[in-house]
Amino acid sequence: MDLNQFDGKPVRITDSDGGVFEAIADYFSPDYSEHEFGREQEGLQLVNWLFYEDYIKEIEVLEDKGGPWGPFSGPFGTIEEENLFDEPCLADENLYSEEDAHVLRMLRCIEKYLDPAAGREIKNREEIMHLIRDVIKLSDDERTLAKARELIEKWG
Repeated sequence: MDLNQFDGKPVRITDSDGGVFEAIADYFSPDYSEHEFGREQEGLQLVNWLFYEDYIKEIEVLEDKGGPWGPFSGPFGTIEEENLFDEPCLADENLYSEEDAHVLRMLRCIEKYLDPAAGREIKNREEIMHLIRDVIKLSDDERTLAKARELIEKWG
């Protein structure tokens, strides 16, 4: 499989365990992988998640069909939820991303879980609100800014 063809594209990866992950892919070569991660195998990075070739069961490029989530199947996905609830929280990996789509997907994930009705509590709410304020300072994407301001206004 030539993973380089997916570099910079929105993809859906199904891993060998059946997990499904969506994000914009960054290709890494075997040389880079060995230097950075100690494993000489090419792969794709989706935000902060690494997928080596032998761990990818299926991969597809996602096309933007004009839906509300761009090329993605929903407002956010597994990567955003896992990063938000990891210990320590890794939401900053998404919120400081150079990809506006990653930032916006994390903001949508945060929005869901700031609501107590979601049934799962964000433990580090103050830190998350600080990160959202940083997004407002750093972003120039109108959709991202609107969502970040909405969250601060409602929950901050």
